[in-house]
Amino acid sequence: MTHMLSSLLEHTVPRNISDDLDRGTLPALITSGDIIFVQGRHFFSSVVTPDPREDLVRARRSANRVDIHFVFNRHEGTSGSARTLWLCGPQTLCGVLQVNRIERSETRYQIYATVLAIRSAHGELKTRMYEDNLLRSGLGFDCVDDSEE
Repeated sequence: MTHMLSSLLEHTVPRNISDDLDRGTLPALITSGDIIFVQGRHFFSSVVTPDPREDLVRARRSANRVDIHFVFNRHEGTSGSARTLWLCGPQTLCGVLQVNRIERSETRYQIYATVLAIRSAHGELKTRMYEDNLLRSGLGFDCVDDSEE
């Protein structure tokens, strides 16, 4: 897998869409077959299969009525901690994906992709905070400053 990913990255540069998750902007940036990089809060949920050897998980990244979906086998993770700790529930991470299909409705922009690589988030590659609109609306999160004075 490492050789495949290295070979792919020699011939293409993934488009970082982490800061461009807008229904108005994204259609001009990507199309089916493109390699993209996306970072942010992902939600993982298990997929029930009849084969006990499979440990399929569905992942979704959503912001501004844009949804990015992919499914993969957790057994293909590199470690037990990856399978049991950070490839489940809500996690902030990044992934290199190949766009398979794009669907647009009146309310959502859906991207269905294949994950090529996934890892913990890299802070310098995403600067836009989609939560800002939520904070301005008054429905924000309780912020706790735990820094030392």
